Amino acid sequence: MKDRTFNFARLFVQETGMKPVKFVEGARLEAARCTLEQTALRVEAIDERCGFGDPKRMRRSFRRLLRVSLGLTPRGLSGKQSGPIE
Repeated sequence: MKDRTFNFARLFVQETGMKPVKFVEGARLEAARCTLEQTALRVEAIDERCGFGDPKRMRRSFRRLLRVSLGLTPRGLSGKQSGPIE
């Protein structure tokens, strides 16, 4: 089974230029970003809905992958400025 997993990962990288885990994280992040911008859902509901499972993990992904400055959080995208996400 390990060989199949490695083969899949290798082929995935060849075709997309990124590792499967990074692809999934990017897809989750894009879904969260769109949901934040288009709905009034709370950050806590969105992180769970998009598969992050933890607001801190979603915040770290925003900062790392979207190069969002420390002043702009997922909550900032949604217009809910009621405090930091913890």
